[in-house]
Amino acid sequence: MQDDVLTALQRDLRATPYAAQSARKQYVAAAPENRLVANELERRLNVALLRVGELESRIARQAISRSSSI
Repeated sequence: MQDDVLTALQRDLRATPYAAQSARKQYVAAAPENRLVANELERRLNVALLRVGELESRIARQAISRSSSI
């Protein structure tokens, strides 16, 4: 069961850098005079970066839990 959770988290983590990179590209490409769009793109970028951090933390906790139960 723990292996399944760890595998799922690692799969999610592999997908999140793509989402963060895509959000970053969209933010950089937004015209500065279009503040509403730029603000939304910045929000999406921040959410994607937070997701990466959350997944990395969950994977670390899961790995510790797995190693302590062996």
